[in-house]
Amino acid sequence: SSLLSFAELFSFMLVEAGRLLPRGRVVPPIEADGMLTIFYKAVKEVERGQAFNLDKSCSASSSTSSASATSATASTTLLSAHQHDCNHDPNALSRTMISAIHIGCLLSSLLDTESLSPEMRLQVMGALYRLNRLKVRVRFDRTALHYSCYREGTLAGRYPSSQFPSTTLAKALLEVGADPNAIDNAGNTPLHLAATLQPYVEPLAHILLEGGAHLDTKNIAGETFESL
Repeated sequence: SSLLSFAELFSFMLVEAGRLLPRGRVVPPIEADGMLTIFYKAVKEVERGQAFNLDKSCSASSSTSSASATSATASTTLLSAHQHDCNHDPNALSRTMISAIHIGCLLSSLLDTESLSPEMRLQVMGALYRLNRLKVRVRFDRTALHYSCYREGTLAGRYPSSQFPSTTLAKALLEVGADPNAIDNAGNTPLHLAATLQPYVEPLAHILLEGGAHLDTKNIAGETFESL
């Protein structure tokens, strides 16, 4: 998607800024406010996609009165192109969420650097809060916090700044209220996923535990963090 392309571009610019390109061109530095603008758009697309899915679900379960039909028709005319994509492709919302997580990962890598002013840091955290409160699940019924804790989630992965696991994203998501004990469709919490990483990322496990993750939670297979 175009959002994932932005994530790939931003990760390239973060890593390669200042590098000399053919014909004497230089990779320009990426401005944090530019990334934040795209992240806002990504979060908005997730909000729209979720609202459309909820509206579609409610429409399916409601009576077919003339008033309802009129309301549904009026709502349909206001749908964005992305929302129409969600209508025809049930995976569109998940893909948009994944793109937003990738861009959020890039921004989170700047949270403890001088690249962000205190005001911009608050804006980034506010956008992450908006994304987290939607509670949209992606593949395997995983949350954004799950996604930040396993390597296979990486889609824009040529550059380390946008690769998972991401301790900075996990820490930021916990700070804005992500549930450290949410489970996926296999009963895994983010801590379960962190335990399976090769090589093991100890700081990530510490962040999850400090954020309230339970050591003794068992997944469907009966495994705990310690047994993994």
